[in-house]
Amino acid sequence: MSLRDFLSLHREELIRACKTELSRDTNIEQLARELCELLEQPNSPQQSEQAPSPLALLGEDPAIRRVRASIEQLARRSRTPVLFLGEVGTGRRHCARLLHADTYPDGEFLELNGDAELPLLERKLAALRLPSSRHALGGMSVFVHELGDTSKAVQAVLTQLIREHGLRFRLMASSRVPPSHASREGLLRSDLVFGFSTTVELPNLRDRPNDLPILLAHFTARRAGGRVPLTFSESAVQALKAYTWPGNLTELSQLVERLQQLDGPRTIEPEHLSELAHRRSDMVVKLPPNGIDLADLERELLLQALALTENNRSRAARLLGLTRDQIRYRMGKLQLASGGDED
Repeated sequence: MSLRDFLSLHREELIRACKTELSRDTNIEQLARELCELLEQPNSPQQSEQAPSPLALLGEDPAIRRVRASIEQLARRSRTPVLFLGEVGTGRRHCARLLHADTYPDGEFLELNGDAELPLLERKLAALRLPSSRHALGGMSVFVHELGDTSKAVQAVLTQLIREHGLRFRLMASSRVPPSHASREGLLRSDLVFGFSTTVELPNLRDRPNDLPILLAHFTARRAGGRVPLTFSESAVQALKAYTWPGNLTELSQLVERLQQLDGPRTIEPEHLSELAHRRSDMVVKLPPNGIDLADLERELLLQALALTENNRSRAARLLGLTRDQIRYRMGKLQLASGGDED
């Protein structure tokens, strides 16, 4: 992991820590000297256990072990395009950064977010094609979040990149659903889908409840913000294990951060987790004994989303976790009226 990546990951924490020290009238030269001394100290095994790398993939569940093994193997195959498949919040971007750090430790990680960044990508690739450039020597990874939501222009560039050889370069992407689904709906180029022949599937948090104590210890240490870190009673941990975690690791991290900011006891009990019980009651869907018609259910959900947003398709799409193109497709398939605002 490069120093630049480390500073980027911990930027806010470093700023807060420096502001805290300076507010105590700490001499800035002394602070800089202490930082240099700390950087020169070798890490002891005990320190390594207490403070894992920010890019560590934590957990002992067999599914997360398989993900770690896949990343280690893929790091030795530097040209392979990789798709990280999983629900929102399962750590797809995190895994992409981990694979990049293992493949090109001195290279650049570029996240592509829409058409506006295509000129930047072209400039980076031009530098990568010069054999003597820093980019060519260090290598580069490009990560595309939610492949199925990308525009046709981005898809065309990505397809061309997969065909290009001879560069120290890796293309990575994430997706909530198998890209073949988006391809069948005409939202994703089939040749691009075939290009991502290597897939790493990330497990949901609800499917590895025994990893919760490890993850809680990690997030409470990261989110302490100078305060005494939280601890969780055994009954609180059991309550967390029973929750479905629709937001996965992201939701767990945000929950710990909110709890950390509360005044009062530093030991969390089940009564402090009432918001999770409320979410669970809102989200449980039970299948009736006689079954349901999925097409009717899809139609009903679309109609409700459109009613809630006064026929604003963009906002309705966000309510359903879809893109605007996906909701257009479903409205056409179900022969729903296409009137309404776009934004």
